[in-house]
Amino acid sequence: MTALPGLPPGHYERYREGVERLEAFVSRRAPLFPALALERDLLLGRLANFRHHHRHIDKSIVILLLGGTGTGKSTLVNALAGQTISETGFRRGLTDRYIVYHHVEANVSFLGGVTSGADHWVPHQRETLRAKIVIDAPDFDSVKDFNNAKALAMLEVADLVLCLVTSEKYRDRTLHEILRRTGRLKKFYFVYNKIDLDYSEKVEAQLARDLVASGFAEPEVFRISAAKALSAALSGSAADGAGDFERLVRLLHEELDEARVREIKAANLDRLFESIEEQVGRALPADPVAASEELAREFDLALETAGAAIGSKIARGIFAEGHRELADVHRSLQYHSFGGVFGLWLAFVDFVRSLVTGRAGVGSTDPLRLRAAVRRHAEEAPRSHVEREVLALEERLARSASRLGFSEAPVLEALAPARGDGAGTALAERLSAGVADRVGEAFREEFDRLVLKKTGRAAQFALGFVFNILPTGFFLFAAGNLFYRYFWRAQFLGTDYVVSSGVVLVLLCLVSQAMAERYWLRRRWVFLDRLEGEARKAVEEGLEHELARDVREYAELCREAAEEYAGIRAVAPHARGSVESAS
Repeated sequence: MTALPGLPPGHYERYREGVERLEAFVSRRAPLFPALALERDLLLGRLANFRHHHRHIDKSIVILLLGGTGTGKSTLVNALAGQTISETGFRRGLTDRYIVYHHVEANVSFLGGVTSGADHWVPHQRETLRAKIVIDAPDFDSVKDFNNAKALAMLEVADLVLCLVTSEKYRDRTLHEILRRTGRLKKFYFVYNKIDLDYSEKVEAQLARDLVASGFAEPEVFRISAAKALSAALSGSAADGAGDFERLVRLLHEELDEARVREIKAANLDRLFESIEEQVGRALPADPVAASEELAREFDLALETAGAAIGSKIARGIFAEGHRELADVHRSLQYHSFGGVFGLWLAFVDFVRSLVTGRAGVGSTDPLRLRAAVRRHAEEAPRSHVEREVLALEERLARSASRLGFSEAPVLEALAPARGDGAGTALAERLSAGVADRVGEAFREEFDRLVLKKTGRAAQFALGFVFNILPTGFFLFAAGNLFYRYFWRAQFLGTDYVVSSGVVLVLLCLVSQAMAERYWLRRRWVFLDRLEGEARKAVEEGLEHELARDVREYAELCREAAEEYAGIRAVAPHARGSVESAS
């Protein structure tokens, strides 16, 4: 397409790119924005209308006669044609056809989308109107809704509008609603008709004020009598008393030359695209990119809060109900981590305790046994708590999305696996299983470190040496003394010596155990805190797998949509100069 007068080269190529990108954005991204979803079909229709005008910018200019019932549109089109081509009469508001007045060689096929075979097509051979198509539309305030719709449909196609008013119909509310909605999208001229019957300067002044209020800074008004002009045309006499009719004719025949027509069409395209862009912008957050980033932050915070709440509840279930059992098993692991005399003593103590409590002694199956115990205690956390937290998470995410201008539906869809009958229970079971596996693995690492000595051997040797000093030292002293007396001096010390030595050894072991228990208690609490942290991490990872992934994907979609719209805004043309020059 060649560049239009006053427009930079490539202007409409940029429009084509902008329209295609905007159309794709509205089609694909509307579900993310509730306001945009409501206006999706309307916007796509307006973009199709833009394509229509863009495609036919080199075609004839479409001039629409717009007016209410009894404003004299048919009389005016007859006067412009110089013959009766449109019926006038008392059946006002009932006309359901377009009257299309066009040159015989004009291409009118592009009007096929809004016209039909039932409309009245009137060809002419007036050379000055070769590139103009004048259409008399049904009254916009028709008593038939169908006629009203036809008038508004043609308004979308028109390039220039002659809006007719009279002293009776100049303040019509429907008219000014139409003007406010479409006035900035089209080139309008206003025709104050029937001045021969009822002209008033006050009415004209009030009309000017109303038009300014409807968005027309400097409205151009023609004062005419279409009836006088038609009578003069039919009789071949001068159009006395027709007012500005001759000036209106000059405008249509002479002033609307090819350059002016193209300028008006270009300005209409500028206005229409800008209006579509503004409509899309109103349906989106004020700053979509910032809103999408805030949405992602709020989603992350909500997921973190929910994970911490659920993890804390499950962890409390484990360490409140199962604290004694977990602590006992960890104590057994600590007891079996020592060698020497002190280690034998601790193994004996643990054996006696297992007989009293009915718990099996520590062994290689302990990590599996602990995993089962942890899962049992984890599953004792109330299912209702998990369901409650998921519902609270759902409400918070949906509220954040709605407040920031995004749709709630994808959030609810992402959380669907955690809703419904039994879903909360199933989710709690899966989270508890994850906690059990994570805590069980921590116990296996502790078992490997303390019992199997796979890690931390130097530290364990040093610790064993410290706590074995007293009992092992005394044992070696007593045993050495016994053997020395028996083998070297042939003295038998008797059972009293053995018993007294045993008592002392036990006392020394108890002293070492008391000191070790103080150390172990601190270590045990550190380890249990670690387990609680592992439980919470397991819940957070479980939520990430169960819920957060889909929620974050939705937030990422919102961010991509926001950046896509920002890109459209960056490349969209804004030919303000052409708009102002055509206004």
